[in-house]
Amino acid sequence: APDVELAMSELEECCYMRLRLLRCIDHAKAKGLRSEELLGVIDKAEREIMRPAGVWTDEELHRDQCSHFLLRLAFCRTEELRRYFLSNEHELFKFRFSGQVGDVARFLLDNGMPYAPIGEAELDEVLPHLQNVRRSVKLAKDGAASVKEDHYKVPFEEVLDLVRGRRVFLRAGFAYVPQSELISIVGGQVRARLSRALVDASRAWPSVQEAEADRLSAFLEHCSTQYMADDYAADKKAAHGEVSLAQLPALTKRSFPLCMEHLSSKLHDNSHLKHQGRIQLGLFLKGIGLSYDESLTFWRTL
Repeated sequence: APDVELAMSELEECCYMRLRLLRCIDHAKAKGLRSEELLGVIDKAEREIMRPAGVWTDEELHRDQCSHFLLRLAFCRTEELRRYFLSNEHELFKFRFSGQVGDVARFLLDNGMPYAPIGEAELDEVLPHLQNVRRSVKLAKDGAASVKEDHYKVPFEEVLDLVRGRRVFLRAGFAYVPQSELISIVGGQVRARLSRALVDASRAWPSVQEAEADRLSAFLEHCSTQYMADDYAADKKAAHGEVSLAQLPALTKRSFPLCMEHLSSKLHDNSHLKHQGRIQLGLFLKGIGLSYDESLTFWRTL
């Protein structure tokens, strides 16, 4: 956590600003936007909410860091709150990491991720293979020009999604990952670390709640209450027999039978279900009132 001093009013303001940003991300995901469209929505929302001047000032960076760690406490108390925070913070991280250019190697080093770009000699050796991969997935019209970005040699089991999509060159058990695809590795590690940190925070919450009973704990509980209030309004609409894509996260934990909650959880965690599981969940979603168009959007965005 950052070592800075902020007045209570400033802490409240920066937390509410970040919560607004996370809500924008959550609503955009519920619409089933494609990756590029989602990044555009996050960029616009972040500029309007977090950095109105267009660039990050030192003060805004400090407030951004403080809001992240405080909302960890606000959203650590239940599995549902942790899942909401983790999912939307992960999307925010992917957006910010995609904007990194020269700072990627430094970020990896600072965060203990043992990846470094391969040397020029090795890059030249595998260049024809990298060009073929790029052409096959249509990442660039001119393979020779685009392949010259930094590439990282990574154990293939750490990038199974890229291997499955044939988006990387494999040799001797290693995948050659272009910097533009590095988010597949880094994003997964950051998500896992944040998930563990939220569980640790939940264990520490009772002592924090007691120590900050007159100040911080009430405010943090209010932050998560605002999120829950939005979901309650969505539940009332669902009672009339129609369910929208935006309502599913709340309904999954509160109203789904255990078997469907389990399938939904596995799908959320792994972005994959076996064929029979997909059929069962699809029929269930149809039965509770999810429209055909929104059902297509639901499966397309996984």
